Amino acid sequence: FWEDPGLSMPEDVEAAIRNHAVASYPRQCCGALLGPRRGVVERVVRLDTTSDASPRFFVSADDYRQAEARASGSGQTVLGFYYSHADRPATPTHSDAEQVWPDLSYVIVSARNGRAEQLRSWRVQADRRAFEEERITRTEV
Repeated sequence: FWEDPGLSMPEDVEAAIRNHAVASYPRQCCGALLGPRRGVVERVVRLDTTSDASPRFFVSADDYRQAEARASGSGQTVLGFYYSHADRPATPTHSDAEQVWPDLSYVIVSARNGRAEQLRSWRVQADRRAFEEERITRTEV
């Protein structure tokens, strides 16, 4: 039995995610998690996936291709995505399960009253019926 090691990210990457959530509040922010291998985030790329018509994040196939292109140029891969929940906990919702792909990490940050609060990571099960929380380890830059 092999235990998933979770997700590791430098403190400056976590700060970038939190800052994006604050700047986007009350709309949801969204971005890609990039790194050399599963579970090791080295940087993030902001994606503009919300609009005035739809304040929820949605990663289209074009957004995914854009993130892959940015990652492959630096020898990295897309490990998953991050997004914010405005005035809600950092836990996935039923509608989130419709927007995600298995085998990727999804970091959610709770933004309340314009401040970034709790930050947690999740992976959806293959059948998309439930999310499992992923441990986050902060690394120094």
